[in-house]
Amino acid sequence: GFDASEDISRAEYAYSRLIGMLRSGELRAGQRLREVDLAERLGVSRTPVREALRRISSEGLVEILPGRGLVVASYDKQQVRELYALRGMLEGAAAHFAARHASEAELGMMREMLERSI
Repeated sequence: GFDASEDISRAEYAYSRLIGMLRSGELRAGQRLREVDLAERLGVSRTPVREALRRISSEGLVEILPGRGLVVASYDKQQVRELYALRGMLEGAAAHFAARHASEAELGMMREMLERSI
């Protein structure tokens, strides 16, 4: 049957694998990305790949080029450093905001997740 949490974990898996492939250079700047090819490579359906690519695109690591579709964005070293510095600040601020405004139920859920991961 359909299990939403499985879809989420597959999208998370696709995201982390694609990020790894981008970092390692397995996916190169300017390279065209096709959902069907990536899904086959990762052994998942196109849906989690599409979700992962949407997330990666929002992070600026891939871009949509007219007539070419989705391609790996090309950055110089300085731009990459700035991108990771900005991402670090945003993630820290988001965690701070979430912690300050978490409900009792959310805090309980986080404690439970933390205990399960230890």
